[in-house]
Amino acid sequence: MRKYLGLAFLPLWSALVLAADYDVDLGLVTDLEDIRPLIDGCLYIGDLEDHRDALDSASDLEDLRSFLDDFGYVSLRDCPAGIEGSSIEWVD
Repeated sequence: MRKYLGLAFLPLWSALVLAADYDVDLGLVTDLEDIRPLIDGCLYIGDLEDHRDALDSASDLEDLRSFLDDFGYVSLRDCPAGIEGSSIEWVD
């Protein structure tokens, strides 16, 4: 019974942990490593989703600047709250 009681709180816990959406203008981000927590923590990374594996495996996102600048403005959804960085805007 205890095992199932813990499972009942899982959706509530998930809602608390993944509580934020962010909009990022990649062309204005001064240090692309600032968006690493978003790439790692967001369930959906917008137009970048098809390239998640490449982003995850990059040792330094600055190496991908010319590629990422082409995306411009991206919306990231279902992310951990409290992530800050240059040109990262929390969506209320």
